[in-house]
Amino acid sequence: MSENKKHMPTASEDDAPDLNAPYWADKSASATLQRGRPKAEGSGWQSRINDALRKVALTNITAQAKTLSGSGHNAGAG
Repeated sequence: MSENKKHMPTASEDDAPDLNAPYWADKSASATLQRGRPKAEGSGWQSRINDALRKVALTNITAQAKTLSGSGHNAGAG
């Protein structure tokens, strides 16, 4: 069994902005609070997303098949 990774050293200085500073306090005070899921972008948005994902997946599978067929791999060899 391999040894666990060592813990990273803690940073001596925190570089996060002070959210109580006037700039950030004004920015958060003027922000609108949005709860829940974002509104759908019209009807059929899920179908459009699914179609786009299928297209990308098909493109990747086709590219992999071309790579394998050109590299001398024989899927039927056993």
